[in-house]
Amino acid sequence: LANTAGAGSATNVALQLYGPDGQALNIGESSSTVTLNDGENVIPLSVDYIATGTATAGNVTATATFSMVYS
Repeated sequence: LANTAGAGSATNVALQLYGPDGQALNIGESSSTVTLNDGENVIPLSVDYIATGTATAGNVTATATFSMVYS
């Protein structure tokens, strides 16, 4: 995910999303299937900072919108 922080933002820094299986999520592609149980479920997602070049300090902001398909 691109850094959208604007003024004062870090340069050459992005965010990488990871799915429940620990594999990188590629934007626009399906991720692994998660088996749901009766009641409450937690789908663990994580994110790491990644350098896309020589990074400089500053703010990092990104937004991810996702959809879930339930069948």
